[in-house]
Amino acid sequence: MEPPEKTYEALEKTNRGAPKRHNILDLSDQYIRLHHIPEDDSNKVRAIVAAWCSERSIEILDLRQQEVRVTLWGDGPDVVLAWPGYGRIGGRRTVTAIKYRNLATDKRSAHPGSTFGEPMVIGDRSSQDWFICEGETDAARIHNLTKGAVAIMILPAGALTIREGWVGVIPRRANVYLAHDNDSAGDTGAAKAARLVGSAAIRLSPPGKDWGEFAGNFQDFAGLVSAARSNSRTRIKTFGELLEEYRVERSGSRDPVHLGWGSIDADIRGVSDGQVLGIAARTAVGKTWGLNSIIDFFGKTQIGTLVASLEMPGAEWAERQLAVFNDIAPEEVEKWAKGQRELDTTTFTKAMASIRLCDENAHMSELPILLNETRLRLSVPLRCIVIDYLGLLGVPGRDAYERTSAIGKGLKQLAKDEHISVIVAMQLSRAAGDGSTEVTLEMLRDSGVLEESLDFLIGCWRPGKSNLLSREEKKQLQNVMRVSILKNRKGREGRIVDLLFRPQSQRVYESVI
Repeated sequence: MEPPEKTYEALEKTNRGAPKRHNILDLSDQYIRLHHIPEDDSNKVRAIVAAWCSERSIEILDLRQQEVRVTLWGDGPDVVLAWPGYGRIGGRRTVTAIKYRNLATDKRSAHPGSTFGEPMVIGDRSSQDWFICEGETDAARIHNLTKGAVAIMILPAGALTIREGWVGVIPRRANVYLAHDNDSAGDTGAAKAARLVGSAAIRLSPPGKDWGEFAGNFQDFAGLVSAARSNSRTRIKTFGELLEEYRVERSGSRDPVHLGWGSIDADIRGVSDGQVLGIAARTAVGKTWGLNSIIDFFGKTQIGTLVASLEMPGAEWAERQLAVFNDIAPEEVEKWAKGQRELDTTTFTKAMASIRLCDENAHMSELPILLNETRLRLSVPLRCIVIDYLGLLGVPGRDAYERTSAIGKGLKQLAKDEHISVIVAMQLSRAAGDGSTEVTLEMLRDSGVLEESLDFLIGCWRPGKSNLLSREEKKQLQNVMRVSILKNRKGREGRIVDLLFRPQSQRVYESVI
């Protein structure tokens, strides 16, 4: 039989401040009557709990760290998890709250009268690494990732329920990671916690909405923690530190990323860490071949790069990349795959040692995880991510404008947070016609949003596609991709350059003549 309950939202609202002593109820008897999670693997209740844990990449062991018990509700009956909360009554530590989660409906609730006098802390309380989480499942996920080697403080009723007295249990000089949800409530709660924790606070946002969605392993999580710690320590900088960064960048020890197209590289002076370059064109103009050519240059210069091929399967990208490298037609690569011709691929794979590719659909929130995975598989520093193309990158939003705005801002933030360059292909709107006319900023979809977020923008078109040309003019321009620098954070705009396609491989290059 399901007991009377109060909603989780009401629980959060009533527990934002310290409870008054006369309002605290002793719920020890109610908690003791609940059952421990069964040990027998063949038990049906245990199987349901284990399946629920598996979906969230946690284990029953992680729940036991939180003193979770189970009960059954309704005619089903539904299996319900129950978490205790503690406070003090008459100086004695007592169960003063019980939170429920119905595994059949995923509905969360609490026993009437539940109040929290203290947060639950699991893991190693003597650790110098403390994590503050909004909820129990997030805490269980972090406990699972770290195998209990860190201390995890669980806020019992939402992001805003932390109190000044609670942070007093954290050891002095500990690193305190504010692992609140990646949403507005989480940011507000993290800001409140940061004021209480002080200089030890480090914001650690999950790549998705919460840590229950995090699909990475310990190495991936450690990479996020390391990056968050590094960012927190370098957020406020002196001019001496800034000049040192500038000197390192310009002196050659960490050069900006160049594209391999001389005139364009000379004008934009490279894409630095934290900057975003957009390459915009209509469909079938050749922007992906342009990306293949840039990757060929990156490989030969050993620039650590992740290619996010959101449209083209990875095997097809590899075919093109090998064709560009060897300056042969893609059809010749297919003949090699069929055993119909010899082709030296060893030199190619060695040249591509600094390049990694992912061809799975990706959400904006997943990119930091992919970048961390890439770093683990590279022997050189990761410098750049190349995305083909912007329109296929997953982001939330009610309409195209909101989604485009989120992508533009997200890519810029990614470049700054990860200290990398971002190169992204972009589709032009129908205003660009058949792709034969000069590209302008107005041809960008939701151009105002994107223009603000980009540091550099290159527009590409194929003048030889125009129906207004004579046959001879078409022939002269058939292998020409004309490009214009539409935005340049580092210098002048407006330069127009003719890039050429190699007749067989379609490698895009600038003639030195």
